Amino acid sequence: MALHRLVLDPAFSRFHVVFDSKPSDWIEKLGGKSVAKRYKPLSGVLFEMTRGKPGDLFLLVGTPIVTVKAWAALEETLGPHVEALPITVGKKKEKRFILNVLARADAALDEEACKGNHLALHAGEVPAAPIFGVGRAAHVETVVDGTVRKAVEKAKLSGWKFEAVKTA
Repeated sequence: MALHRLVLDPAFSRFHVVFDSKPSDWIEKLGGKSVAKRYKPLSGVLFEMTRGKPGDLFLLVGTPIVTVKAWAALEETLGPHVEALPITVGKKKEKRFILNVLARADAALDEEACKGNHLALHAGEVPAAPIFGVGRAAHVETVVDGTVRKAVEKAKLSGWKFEAVKTA
């Protein structure tokens, strides 16, 4: 099955969230392991960085953040492969979910085949999960398979683009 790296669609709003704690306090604890038992819901303030229409899907430091509508559409596909950690954002206290991606595949990264901003993976190291993270320097890339892309398209969710990932 084809793999895709999640990137923000430039037609939609980009944002960053300032939480009660520093992002490094929580982002470093995500990815590859469960945090649900010790997770304390974060409240943040939503800041729009660029003009654009609001989307359902966001990325913050490579970590997916989704609306309630998006989680409802993706929960069946992503189910046991992520933890949906609630946050509230903005003055309206809108509910969102940080998707803590549980599968990591750092060993799958094919550094020699990665050109510029493109991602390449060793096929034999890719986990059997519809979503997984790959460490790339200080950033984690989120990779999804075609089932996630189809679920996003079927639900008409907006905000993410899917860039092809090379596998060899």
